[in-house]
Formats: sequence, C-alpha cells, structure tokens
Amino acid sequence: MNITFTTAANIAIPDEFFNRIRPKSPALQELLGEGLLPGSVITLSAKHGTGKTQFALQLLEELANTYRVGYLSNEETVEQLAFTCKRINAFNVPIGNCVTVSDVARATKNLDVLVVDSFSKLQVAKVKSTLKTERIALKNIIQAAKTNKCCVVLITHNTKTGQSKGTSQVQHDVDATLYIEKLKDEPTLRRVWFDKNRFGAPSEIHLEMTASGLIMELRAAPGEESDQAPKLSKTQQLYAQVLDIITSEGTVSASVIADRCTVDYSRAQVLLRELGAMGRVVKHGRGRDASYELSQELVAQL
Repeated sequence: MNITFTTAANIAIPDEFFNRIRPKSPALQELLGEGLLPGSVITLSAKHGTGKTQFALQLLEELANTYRVGYLSNEETVEQLAFTCKRINAFNVPIGNCVTVSDVARATKNLDVLVVDSFSKLQVAKVKSTLKTERIALKNIIQAAKTNKCCVVLITHNTKTGQSKGTSQVQHDVDATLYIEKLKDEPTLRRVWFDKNRFGAPSEIHLEMTASGLIMELRAAPGEESDQAPKLSKTQQLYAQVLDIITSEGTVSASVIADRCTVDYSRAQVLLRELGAMGRVVKHGRGRDASYELSQELVAQL
C-alpha cells in the first residue's frame, strides 16, 4: 500500500483543539496552559498521601459550573468522597463508584471531564491477567475518550522510588503525564508538573496544602522570592498583549495579532475568541476578513 503525504497547511484542525477546557484560577491556568483538550487522556501520579484526590476534586470543582464533570472511584465509597469534598469545599462535584472499564467508557458519553481513581484497580470482564487487563483498559478508555470528546484523568500510584506503578505502556500511550510530589524542605508545599504533554508545553506550579485542601494560588518555589506578586500565566500575558495591541490600533485582524504576538494564526484566533467570550473584544465579519475591537464595556473601564 502506498503512503500518502498531505501538506500540514492543508489539514483541517478539529474544533476541539481550539475549544479547550479551562479552569479559572491563575495557578491552574499556568499549569494547564491553553487548557485540557477534549478527548485527551492524562495520568495523574503521586505517592500515597500526596494529595492526588484533593487536587482532582478541586480541579473538577473549578470546572463544574461551566462543564459536565464527574469523579469515579473504585478505592473510596461515595460517603468517604463526600466527606473529603465537604472538607475542601468541593460541593458541586458529581461522584460515584465504578468497577469495570465498561463503567468508565459509558461515563464518557455524558461528560466533558472524568476522573478515574484509580486506573490500576479497574477490571475487564472475563480477564484475569494484570498485564492484559491494563492493555485492554488503556485501549478502550482512550477510544471512548476520543469518540465522546471527554478528557479522562486516570489516577495512578507511584512506587517508593517515584516511578508510576504499572508498565511503561501506560505512560507512552496517554497524551499527558501529570505528577504531584511533596517537597522535603517544605512539608506543606506540593510541586505539580507535567513530564509529558502532547498538546501543550510541559509546565509546573507549586501549591500549598492545608487542612481545607490545596490553595489554588501560585506559590514561589523554594529558593525563589516569596514576597513577589503572583506572576501572570503565559496565556494571561498574551491576553494583555492582545488588548494592548487593539487599544493602540483600534481594530485588528487575527493575522496582525499572530504577527505582533509571534504566535501562529490558529493560536491568535483562539486568543481573540476567548477574549470575546469574556466580553473584552467584539468581532466583526467572518473568516480571515474578520476584525476585532475593544468592547464598549471594556472601553468604559479604561
């Protein structure tokens, strides 16, 4: 069979690449960059007691008002999860129990983001082999996520040496690998970072763990100045740059934004679309001929 090549410029990018799932807190925006990609699969790994469950529940709580979210556990009862949710003020997260991979696949049909805790304890009907179960589970979950445009976060556990349990196939096949670790010299501080991210730049943040959960505010890493104001995320910096350009020029096109911000055209469109959704800019026209100007509400504030 002959191999057919297509020039990248002639390939249509699916809409979900430009309609990311984005939390509101600056800390999570810094970590997730453009946001969670619908249909992607992510592993969240950490040692026991590090805060995986709390982080996942708090992420879903941030998204619950805008997106359809769910948390499925095969390690804790719904009563145990509800107790944790009340302690960390995650009151709006739908929670449930699951046993099989089929449970997970069905749940993706009605959700935008699904957390599964934990991947290693999922079962496949009539399959006893651990390795075979892992392989089938991974294949079926990835397929269900992509088919139903649901971002699935699989919680896995780390060994004492810091390695994620299970075979390396899991880390290879998923789209992103997210880790949480305690810092030796800062017992209340958690380092959260991407080791791999197919749809965004690897990034990391530091969060403080309290009795009421993680404080979703950027914290300085050990050795950095801690009295500085929290830095803006890369996306927030681009928002500010785009607004400055429009303020200066009056009206601009996506091509101008792409050139002035040194981003590709698709990224410029996403930035302008998101600023429009925030009520900061107004779009006139369609396609490459479209122009953008500041909204009257924003002009009134300036």
